Amino acid sequence: MEDYLQAQEHQKELLRTKDVKQHQRQKAPSCQSSLSKLEKLTIYNDADGDFVDDIKSVKLPIADAKLSGLKELVLDHCWIKEELSSWNWVWKSCSNVERLELRTCGYDHIDDMAARIRTYLPAVNSLVYKGDIFIVVPASLLSACLGGWKNIRIDAMLDRSSCKALAEHCATLEVLQVTNILEDSSSTLRQILSSSPNLRILITSDDKFHIQQWIPYLEAEDFVDAHCGTLNPWACETSVKVLKTKITRIPRPNVTKLLNGLQRADALKETCTREGKQLQQCVYERLSRFINLEELCLGLDSKERRRLYPFDSSKYGEDYQYECLEMTLESGLDQLKGLKNLRVLDVRMMEQRIGLKEVQWMTQYWPRLREIRGLWDDGDNLKAGEWLWKHSPMIKVELTSRSFYCATYLDELLKERI
Repeated sequence: MEDYLQAQEHQKELLRTKDVKQHQRQKAPSCQSSLSKLEKLTIYNDADGDFVDDIKSVKLPIADAKLSGLKELVLDHCWIKEELSSWNWVWKSCSNVERLELRTCGYDHIDDMAARIRTYLPAVNSLVYKGDIFIVVPASLLSACLGGWKNIRIDAMLDRSSCKALAEHCATLEVLQVTNILEDSSSTLRQILSSSPNLRILITSDDKFHIQQWIPYLEAEDFVDAHCGTLNPWACETSVKVLKTKITRIPRPNVTKLLNGLQRADALKETCTREGKQLQQCVYERLSRFINLEELCLGLDSKERRRLYPFDSSKYGEDYQYECLEMTLESGLDQLKGLKNLRVLDVRMMEQRIGLKEVQWMTQYWPRLREIRGLWDDGDNLKAGEWLWKHSPMIKVELTSRSFYCATYLDELLKERI
């Protein structure tokens, strides 16, 4: 009897094995079909550096698959150059990839990565580079896209050579987010704005990014072509929709104190009477030419609030802006009445003087305005905010206390001294 039962079990096992093999044969075409439709692939290398070398690509179940539908490739923690060859099967499937994201990519093999972009990624036009902000992005990486980058986001640092390589893509550039530029920040941003006919978004600050050591900015004189004596037409005037950057170095002789109440010791001096007022008028005139602008973000709100006191600006700069636009009708704000599509105004951490007249004017000439960021909870700003809450509740307004920033600064200062 036992022999009979064992024979029966053996027969059932053979049937199960046969069913599994048949099922696998039926599933194989479906798997291949699914992989051909794969649009995003992320390859993560263990931070210990041994993960890729321990897995042979010939043993991977998708190593022979054709990823013809692949549009997005994410490489996370590629540590050493030798590891890249383990993934040749991936590179050969990248002919349709349009977006490449590199996270903590080893600096020692960036040139090799650039060569692979030129060889295997003919359709790529979007680059996201998330790396150490103290490491410079090599110019070779920014020059690797033969068809021209359309979208670039870089959280690492740009130096003079990488800025020059970046500017080579003005003809195709549509979206640019750079958060750390070591040198030539103002001239680089000016060149991009003036020479990029398809530029829609320019962002130089990231509220979610905790450390920005070299925050990019535009000097007012560069922004208004002061060296030319006239406002030249810029290529992006009708295309740009989001402008998020600092415009600074405007003399403000009436701003004599710092946010914490101390006297300003390094205020920018006027070289002639009313120079600051005239420069503000020119800045407004330039902004007025961005007729399709939807977000005007001249302020920023860094999570690193310890940099509120002006010290060694070559390293850190300061978050609070004293040499900025006043954003008052008297200073020339009325020149922006043509920005009918404006939805967001951001003046955080700016020495602005927005009052009741200004917000009433905004609701009249900016019919699509839905958010104002950066009003203080005192003085004219408070009156303006209260009026908006009552008469234009559809506009989101959050008031901020100056004492919060000052207290945060003092806390950080005490920590540094302990």
